[in-house]
Amino acid sequence: MSEDIVKKQIEAFNMKDVEGCLQYFADDLKVVVLPEETLIASSKDDIRRHMTEQIESGEFLTAKLVDISSNGQFVTTSEIKDDGKIKSTITFIYYIENGLIKKMWGAPTREDSN
Repeated sequence: MSEDIVKKQIEAFNMKDVEGCLQYFADDLKVVVLPEETLIASSKDDIRRHMTEQIESGEFLTAKLVDISSNGQFVTTSEIKDDGKIKSTITFIYYIENGLIKKMWGAPTREDSN
């Protein structure tokens, strides 16, 4: 079930369905980028703003789900975003609580797309 929540969230994200994507997040969602532990979102509203800005600016990139696995309330994915110049592979750990994504940790690596 936890994997289904994450998959549906990614599908809505890729369709640029902001509100559809947000329905899978807790109101007090926390998103942290590793290894620096940079907090990039501390609420569902932060994600709404971030997605809307990316879509409106033309910088939005879909996420290709490469791998997914779960361990109880934790779901781990490997996702790729590629703009033709830079390819980012991001390992995410999602923490699911009460049927919603409560916390996310992202560990990105970037390389030139050739």
